[in-house]
Amino acid sequence: MFKALLKSSQQQHLSKYKQQEILNYSLVYYIGADSTKKPAHLDQSTNNYGYNDDRGDYHVIDQDHLGYCYEVMDSLVFGQVLSC
Repeated sequence: MFKALLKSSQQQHLSKYKQQEILNYSLVYYIGADSTKKPAHLDQSTNNYGYNDDRGDYHVIDQDHLGYCYEVMDSLVFGQVLSC
């Protein structure tokens, strides 16, 4: 299934890092194709390769995925509370 996804037009929505990461998941429901993804910085492992801020909080991006399972719909009032 994943090999077909990686050979389809959907592959353009995944960075090289994400194309490798997705292989670690047994099921994929959502890839966040319409989101403005933040690319990983593989040469800088600090802050989770750039996915986290200096406090260690995840950079939330609307319409992106969480664990290839959930779509981030919105950030709620404050903190890391999300509507997915």
